[in-house]
Amino acid sequence: MTDQWESNYQLLHKFYEREGHCNVPVGHVEDGTQLRAWLMRQKISKKKGRLDIKRVTRLDEFGVVWDFFADQWENNYQVLCTFYDRGGNCNLPDDHVENGTKLGRWVSKQRESKKKGSLDTDRATRLDELGMFWNVLADQWENNYQLLCKFYDREGHCNVSHRYVENRIKLGKWVIMQRQSKRKEV
Repeated sequence: MTDQWESNYQLLHKFYEREGHCNVPVGHVEDGTQLRAWLMRQKISKKKGRLDIKRVTRLDEFGVVWDFFADQWENNYQVLCTFYDRGGNCNLPDDHVENGTKLGRWVSKQRESKKKGSLDTDRATRLDELGMFWNVLADQWENNYQLLCKFYDREGHCNVSHRYVENRIKLGKWVIMQRQSKRKEV
């Protein structure tokens, strides 16, 4: 049993050296071992007071986060970083799932927490650094407006066909909605 623990510890060390953290993703296999599952068992053992203090100390050296909820946030954040690296933004639909993580829902919860003032400032800063859109509707409007400006610069007018699409945005329909909204104001 001790040899197996040491072997798994060395796998975690290998993961830490490669990744720079111990936020092992769900389902991650390291050299044939379900490393996250092993790490979760260590956390449960510590919580129940059954993990030897020497092992706790050794795991602390890698910065293991013992709080499950903090660990879960960190894991989701790492998944978002991967999404960002691939797509260049954090704007994803609520139903988006990434590597088994309900990432779209998690991002929505971060927005809700920030709006309520309950999101930790360090976490908000880290999400800001990724370019988090906190007010999706305002950001979408600004994005569409910028597309309209590009259209105007290119075409010399804003008479966008109702079927016109640019960058997968139905710009023509958006312009019609803006005109209708303006008429309602008058």
